[in-house]
Amino acid sequence: MIGWLILVALAAAEPADCSGSTGVRAVHEVRHVVLDEPHVYTWTRDQPRLLRVSLLVVEVEPDCVVPRQVGVPVLYVGESPAERINVGWPSGRLVVLTPGHVDLATTPVFFGSDELPERVDPERGRWELERARRTAGGARVHETATTALPPLHLADPVALYAAAADLIDEWAPDESERAGLLRLPAGE
Repeated sequence: MIGWLILVALAAAEPADCSGSTGVRAVHEVRHVVLDEPHVYTWTRDQPRLLRVSLLVVEVEPDCVVPRQVGVPVLYVGESPAERINVGWPSGRLVVLTPGHVDLATTPVFFGSDELPERVDPERGRWELERARRTAGGARVHETATTALPPLHLADPVALYAAAADLIDEWAPDESERAGLLRLPAGE
């Protein structure tokens, strides 16, 4: 009963301002990954098959990632929606996956409009980036706290999600159950 009341209170609360980089506090880690088997990236409309991806640990304003059925601001890395591997609430630490090998010296991380990420096409991604650059919160570049790590070479998407699970255990240990689920063999 108490859990239900908390969810009702959260749903009634005024949503946080997550526009632009306002809701993004820091990027703590970036790990480039090379895959032998492609990962189908379902977090954009075109669903590309990727052999190069990046895993990021992003610290965000917790109110920006409160679980909701609708009205969730999309987290972008450059022009691409980031796949949220964990919920990130209440810790405010998200482990995300994004296409390509991201250079955070030139690629901003920011929240865009409320949308379902799988509806975002390249044109919409460019529009969101330009919109964020024009807003008060901006689309700014975030420095990382890590040194350059060599790319991680993995066999397939199953190994990719296991690597993401390791990041969840390290950065968002309150979601260790989610990390455990990511390590289960396919079909279980």
